[in-house]
This record gives sequence, structure tokens and C-alpha cells, in this order.
Amino acid sequence: MFFVNVLVLNYNSCEATIEYVKQLRKQQDVNINILVVDNCSLDDSYNVLHDLYSKSSDIQIIQSHKNGGYAYGNNFGLKFLEKHISLDEF
Repeated sequence: MFFVNVLVLNYNSCEATIEYVKQLRKQQDVNINILVVDNCSLDDSYNVLHDLYSKSSDIQIIQSHKNGGYAYGNNFGLKFLEKHISLDEF
């Protein structure tokens, strides 16, 4: 068994993000931690995702401060992972 961090970028599509997270969680023989970055959605995506996954130990939901596009949202998530994931865990 091995460990994987997955970064999922969400923008105004919490239904698609929820379905993708369900599919990720079905994977076997892999310990998956999921970071969902809401890229400052204009709808209620962040609140829906936060409420749904706030008690999940394998999923974190964060929100960027602005929508700077696809690369900005991914870089925001990568910087978060860099600060909060220790290489000693591997």
C-alpha cells in the first residue's frame, strides 16, 4: 500500500467535485488524502464542500482568496501542501 496526495480544483462545480472525490475514495491499495481547492467560486460550492467533508480525516477543503485562473488555483493548493505535508510521512 502506498500514500498519495490528490489536489482537486473546484470552480462553481461542487457536484462534479463530489462525484470525483467519490471515485477517488473507491481506489483500493492506496491511501489517498484529498485537498480540494475552491478557486473562489461565485456559487455556494465552498460551503457545500466544507459542510460535506469537514469531519473527513482524508479530505481538506480550502478556498483561494481570488480566482486567478486554473494555474493560480493549483499553485495555491500546491503551496498549501508544501507547508502542511512533511516528507517524513513518506
